[in-house]
Amino acid sequence: MRLSLQNADEERGLFMRQQFHPSVIEQYHMTQFQAYQIGMMGFSTVLREFLHQGFSLAEACRICVLDPAGCQYDAAAFAECVLQLGWSDAPGLGGNKRLAELLEPRREIPETVYSMLGKVILNVAGVREPMRIDLSYSEVVDLLEEQLGERCDVKALAGQGAVFEESGQKNAFLEKVKLIMDEMEQKSAHVYDIDNVEGLIGWSWGDRIHPGILEKLNQVSAYVAGEGRQRYREELERFHAGDRWKKERMLISRCRYYYIHKNAWDYILSLKDRPDRMELVYLLLSVKAEEYSVHHICKALANNEGLFRTFILKEELLH
Repeated sequence: MRLSLQNADEERGLFMRQQFHPSVIEQYHMTQFQAYQIGMMGFSTVLREFLHQGFSLAEACRICVLDPAGCQYDAAAFAECVLQLGWSDAPGLGGNKRLAELLEPRREIPETVYSMLGKVILNVAGVREPMRIDLSYSEVVDLLEEQLGERCDVKALAGQGAVFEESGQKNAFLEKVKLIMDEMEQKSAHVYDIDNVEGLIGWSWGDRIHPGILEKLNQVSAYVAGEGRQRYREELERFHAGDRWKKERMLISRCRYYYIHKNAWDYILSLKDRPDRMELVYLLLSVKAEEYSVHHICKALANNEGLFRTFILKEELLH
């Protein structure tokens, strides 16, 4: 799942439950939890993603605390971490609600360096992205009491959150952070020529690609050159052994997720005497491009000769 470009939401959780055995999923999540100690920002992020993917809080309690073969974290520390995740009706959240909204993921707007830095600052300051699951704070308290009540005083931990200190100094700091973030966002709004995956197909040399999109583009490129080659080894042997017509038919059979323009197809066929390059085309077309970002990235790579030569063939184009 580390290679997945999908967001950590219920759709990805459903995909995992459909494709993998429950024991495999549990082992994966336990490894994710064990990579951090409770109290670290990374642990809260993993726990948040676990719940957003549709896995239950009871399952999280079992894996992290109750199961002797699990993480065996301290029950009170775990419960406190859960209570601080950013439940919409949690005591004391109202003062930071407007700032917390800045942490909400915006799929239509790629993250910038400035926005990511601002979110780190807000997290350090105690602001949390609002949870996106249908549980109230009181329901969370009840669930924790049911699961962990014999090991810690959940009600007391929840009561600590109700005693919220309205620190004017802290609020002033957070307001200042928001102003800085707004200013940075305005300055960076038009920094990149390609700031969404749909626009990638129109890329030309010199265009600046948003870092978030560039990272995903490089992920696809690395997959094609690495894991994809191993995964389709036997098919590649048949591909190279075939004559021109068989190779074309095999390429066409791989065009399942998007159209390829005639000019792009003509360029692909012009590589017939370069088996190493034809192999990369075959591997690119073999990527399962169903997820939104992957679909548009692969479509752009297949239809934009310059993009393909730059990120798949790794050529330094002369202009």
